[in-house]
Amino acid sequence: MSSPHPPTPPPPPYSVVEPAPQRPPGGAVPTEGGPAPAAPEPAVRPGRHWYWVGGLIFPVTLAFGILLLAPEDDSPAEIFFGIVTPILGFFVGMTALLVVFLVRSSRIAALRRARYPRPHPQQGAYGGHAAYGAGPVHGGPPPPPFRPRIDPGAVRPRARWFWFGGLAVPGGIVVGAVAMWAVMSSGSALPDFAGEVETRGSITFEVAEGETAAWGLWVSPGDASFHYDCELEGSSAHEYPFSFPGVVYESDGWKLVETIDTPTPGEYTLVCDGDAGVSYAVGDTATAEAAHSRRNSGIAALVLTTLAGVVAGTTILVVTAVRRGRSERRLREEASRRAADAPGGGQGPGPGPSAPAGPPPGPAPAVEDARYQGYGVTIVPPDGEHRPRPE
Repeated sequence: MSSPHPPTPPPPPYSVVEPAPQRPPGGAVPTEGGPAPAAPEPAVRPGRHWYWVGGLIFPVTLAFGILLLAPEDDSPAEIFFGIVTPILGFFVGMTALLVVFLVRSSRIAALRRARYPRPHPQQGAYGGHAAYGAGPVHGGPPPPPFRPRIDPGAVRPRARWFWFGGLAVPGGIVVGAVAMWAVMSSGSALPDFAGEVETRGSITFEVAEGETAAWGLWVSPGDASFHYDCELEGSSAHEYPFSFPGVVYESDGWKLVETIDTPTPGEYTLVCDGDAGVSYAVGDTATAEAAHSRRNSGIAALVLTTLAGVVAGTTILVVTAVRRGRSERRLREEASRRAADAPGGGQGPGPGPSAPAGPPPGPAPAVEDARYQGYGVTIVPPDGEHRPRPE
């Protein structure tokens, strides 16, 4: 007959509270045999190369705009895209950089919170410490804070103002483009020629009082403007009566290449001899000067309306975000006060049965622990700085 097994020794009267796991230096996770090598951080999307993509958008669009504006005989479409393209590239590049930064930052923060959660003590029955005998305490995610619900429609100003601010920038560009087209398309593109010849011939025109430098030599096509030989004949004609017109202008294949010096009123004759297929004409220079002025005014209108749209859109977005944040905080504070005044003390979404009364004030009474029945052990909760002892 075998002897009965000796009684199992009782467990310790209290459990040792283990410290919460701390984040090891360098990202390594300690093991029983020693610190393990640092684990590689998980890949975060979007990658860092998107910073380069966003940073290169503006230089590329700027170079493209410079190439469009480099020729002297720019068309209205080339001028428009040469100015608008760098502006749009700047805003697209800055937006791409900001979006990549915000998305990467939020995802990196989420990965760190998941990998290294903040420890918090386990709540006990008599205060903020774990009760003796409750077992080891480990860290865990803290409970979410109480956030009262509010009506999103009550937040002012309304969210549609974000759309108004976002549409202000492209709206300013569109308004500037329309103003530029309207200004540049107004007025005549070419003057009324006093005469026109092809390849070789002569043109006779009459100069009135005050038209000293009002006439110019026009050549078509414009790329043939440097292959001609013309002379001016008249009572007061100089040996070389041509000078630079002061403006570079070309329209419908005709280009103003020279200003004809006519010092006194009278009749003058222009004799030209050039390549085959090249036409020559005499016309006033005021048309070219007016068209050049209209082009500068259109460009100024485009730039100013674009800047106005950027300033207005940015102001609307910032003011809307700040005022909506203040309005939401005020509504949440009011909802919190109402929840605190309601039955239940704001601990739940609505009124319910009252919570049971807590322990009476004073030292906690001694309690019997089921694990120590039969051993004559009574657990006494801590009192002051004294550690409980088994009786």
